[in-house]
Amino acid sequence: MSYSEIDCFERYLGKVFQFSANLGLLRDQREFPDKGIANIFLASLYGSALRFKSISRIEEETREGCLKKRVGSISDDTFQYGLERLDAESVREIWNELSKRAKRNGMFRNNQFNDYLVGVLDCIEVYSSYKRECPRCLKRRLTTSKGEVTQYYHRIVVLTLVGYEFPIPLGLEFIKPGEGEVACALRLLKRLREQLGSQFLDIAIADAMYCTPHFFKSCEKMGI
Repeated sequence: MSYSEIDCFERYLGKVFQFSANLGLLRDQREFPDKGIANIFLASLYGSALRFKSISRIEEETREGCLKKRVGSISDDTFQYGLERLDAESVREIWNELSKRAKRNGMFRNNQFNDYLVGVLDCIEVYSSYKRECPRCLKRRLTTSKGEVTQYYHRIVVLTLVGYEFPIPLGLEFIKPGEGEVACALRLLKRLREQLGSQFLDIAIADAMYCTPHFFKSCEKMGI
């Protein structure tokens, strides 16, 4: 992505999504930050859009590269400290606002399903470790060359709108310890209906694991 393309990307975010205003929704738990969480988040967003492969590369670009004038110099320690204390719920609020604006702008029209909004539910594993854990980690026993060990991991259920040039993620939920994938998916659907309204999903597609009376009845109650 060239500098002119970055400028075009910025103008698009501002004009279509009023992105700068939405960044004001971000919150973090730092008491005396030397760099605003919006700048840290924005640098991470640009790093993803530009496909930088490491935080050190993003740090380098904030010091001397294409991100210097946009977010200012940010050290890798500041990145780690800020993102660790970022309020995840505030990110979800931005996500919801962007989804609402996208729908108002007609971006969900003209799909392959005669304008029915079709979402795919899927579960993926996003993290695993034999040493690091948190209260929300799932656990499993595995047999390795060193014997049986406990592995800690996270799985999420994602709802993605399909039928467009590229898939549009609408929301996700982490599976809780002792919770199944289907129960997590229903929790995700109910939350999205409460936060986004009833006009964001008409049809849900899932694999055979979801073929249970409870899942079908719950979707029926939500008008899905």
